[in-house]
Amino acid sequence: MAYQKYNPVLFFPEIAPGVDVDVTWASVAATFGVGWEFPLKNDWRIRPVGHVSLGHVTADASIIDFPLLPVNSGSADSVDGNLNALGLGASVAVFKEAQIGLWQAEYRLRQTFLEFHPIDEPQAGGAKASSNQTTLFSRHRYPLKDVRFFNLATLLVLDAGLVYYHGDAAKVLDTDWLATAGVGIEIDTSRAGIPSVQAGRIMLNGVIAEDFDGFSIGLGLRF
Repeated sequence: MAYQKYNPVLFFPEIAPGVDVDVTWASVAATFGVGWEFPLKNDWRIRPVGHVSLGHVTADASIIDFPLLPVNSGSADSVDGNLNALGLGASVAVFKEAQIGLWQAEYRLRQTFLEFHPIDEPQAGGAKASSNQTTLFSRHRYPLKDVRFFNLATLLVLDAGLVYYHGDAAKVLDTDWLATAGVGIEIDTSRAGIPSVQAGRIMLNGVIAEDFDGFSIGLGLRF
């Protein structure tokens, strides 16, 4: 399950100082997959999976006093949209988990394809969209013996990834690839009495693509 919210405020000082465009975009999605793991050589495994995804997207754009758009001075026009979509597809992943000295390492190569169709959206007509991407990812964890959080063991986490986008995803993001590298801390919660949760993690990641760069802060739970 996933929830995302995008809420930037864009400034155009070279056009009209003090003018801003506030855009909100949010989505919630649930994906269910069924597959099987097959062992390969040297502790590598392959995992083909079939996926069904159901999602809801909502968007709201409020444009205030922007001279290049047909709105009256001092007024605000809003554009709202909601969309429900069903996605079907599959993925195949090749991965390995290994212990290298004190380091816990994992390596993954994954190809995913999902095709989405609107649900009960007459205005969408026969619209559809595909999410097709190839992902390379690695993560390394190292125990920090002298660092504890609420008397819980902690690990240093380093990760790096490279994503290649194909089809509609590349058009929407206006890039064919995106690379990330991050550092963070993982807290072992397996003895904290939290049901099913093995660890919590906070990460700071740098992001770079063809025409942009930035950073992200992420929170995660490991089950």
